[in-house]
Amino acid sequence: MSVWTHSNRIKFAYLTGGGKLEQVLHGIEAAKNAGLNPVKTNMVVLKGINDGEIPDFAQKTITDGWHVRFIEYMPFDGAKAEVSGFMSSGEIMDIIRKRFGKLEPHHPTAGNGRLNISNCPVPMEPWASSAQ
Repeated sequence: MSVWTHSNRIKFAYLTGGGKLEQVLHGIEAAKNAGLNPVKTNMVVLKGINDGEIPDFAQKTITDGWHVRFIEYMPFDGAKAEVSGFMSSGEIMDIIRKRFGKLEPHHPTAGNGRLNISNCPVPMEPWASSAQ
């Protein structure tokens, strides 16, 4: 899975201002081991930078039970990424649909605001689709 590759570690450090991916992954594992399930994580999607990882994070919802929130990039003064990195929630969902098929609407409990929440269906063979 590309989340673990060297180039992703470099991107992670760049996007977080020096953060270490290994520490985050160890923290996620520690949270799971402590019974804090599901693991909830956010992914700010930047077109041309980390949008290729969308299917990997969506897969984690199936294989590891993560709750992943894909977030549209919101530029601000001092941000490293350009406005051209914007990717709409519709584009994000299209990438997920291409890999996993139709998304199932999810009706969350209170406290989630105006989010558009969907579930990835569990495919017969998780990596059967070659589309990315």
